[in-house]
Amino acid sequence: MSGFKAWMHPIQYAFEYYCKFPFINIPYHAPLFPLMLGVFFLLFNVSVLIAHIYIAMTLFVTICCMYYINLKFKLSHFSSAIGAIWIGCIPMVAYWSNDVMSEIPVLMFSVLVLCIAAYWCEVHKPRYLWLLSLFVMLAFFTRYTAVVIIPGVLLMLLRESKKEEIINWRNILPIILMFPFIYIWVLFVERYSIMTRGNNTFESLTIDTIRTILQMVTENISTSIGWPALCVITVGILTLQYLRKLLNNTIFINWLIFTTVTFISIVCVHGAYESRLFIYLAPGVAGMIAVICDQTIRIKYLKLIWISITIVTMGFTVSKNVERINNNISAGYEQAAKTITNQTRKGNLLSALRFNRFLSFGVLSIKPTSNRIWFRSDRMISEQYNAYQEFTT
Repeated sequence: MSGFKAWMHPIQYAFEYYCKFPFINIPYHAPLFPLMLGVFFLLFNVSVLIAHIYIAMTLFVTICCMYYINLKFKLSHFSSAIGAIWIGCIPMVAYWSNDVMSEIPVLMFSVLVLCIAAYWCEVHKPRYLWLLSLFVMLAFFTRYTAVVIIPGVLLMLLRESKKEEIINWRNILPIILMFPFIYIWVLFVERYSIMTRGNNTFESLTIDTIRTILQMVTENISTSIGWPALCVITVGILTLQYLRKLLNNTIFINWLIFTTVTFISIVCVHGAYESRLFIYLAPGVAGMIAVICDQTIRIKYLKLIWISITIVTMGFTVSKNVERINNNISAGYEQAAKTITNQTRKGNLLSALRFNRFLSFGVLSIKPTSNRIWFRSDRMISEQYNAYQEFTT
């Protein structure tokens, strides 16, 4: 990674690291994640360990923010803690927390957006909507698929708004202004990511498309959200309905709306073809669990049952991550990095590996003397170069 300035400028970053024919594809990686990770590398060193530490810190911030959100929604400290713990136990969150990709950082910014929204619901001051818009932009520039949380957040704000606040330009302006920035960036990215941008469900909504989406949802939802969370929410909804506390529970309905609308947004933006997108449902799932816990812990023995279920789920999550660590998915990359670094021949590198990041971190940590450009084989235009014809001269 050759320049700090490129990390600070989205256009420059894109042209320096992606737009080189025939490798001119910007996939799903907006510039904020490499910027933040690059700062960590500059402060400490380039290594997989430092990247893992950064991801762990963002997960810690996510859990703390989830706890804060629950408190702002007037839940007890116990229920708030249960909800915060469960967001880390959701399989999709647990899986990516053991990686060095941008899923957990974008989740952190998404939860921070919800954090600010929860605070605005308490104070109703326009300046916090400016802050909310800023963090929506930070989430978007960490991973552009973060746009899926916007409709759910806006609906939560509308439900908590008074009529005069909805028509107040001081509240509307910060929300409206963020959309042009998002639109301009998408226009820029689309020129170079024609083959890997999200599937536009609205353009090809056929019976086969719907059937494929339903199949993908069925396959992914249980492994992404996890059976423990799905079972707890299902039993919780039935219990709240039995206690007649479901429909009049504003906080639970808000979380349910956020989760449902975010899920619909995922399908519309990307057709639910990537299970990793279900990570955006994690705050809503954890929020619903926290509310269910808060409404039921006064029932005899249920507090003890909540503690037991949470401990068992935590233990299962930790054991799965330990198993993944023991499998040592980065094995062999360090030696390969040393071999590449010792090469004296000139030339660039074409990487066709499953975990490209471990090899690149390994090479950069050795500080190679030769300046090589890295290309990912799955970002080549190959036979589809005609789609990029105007950019190939």
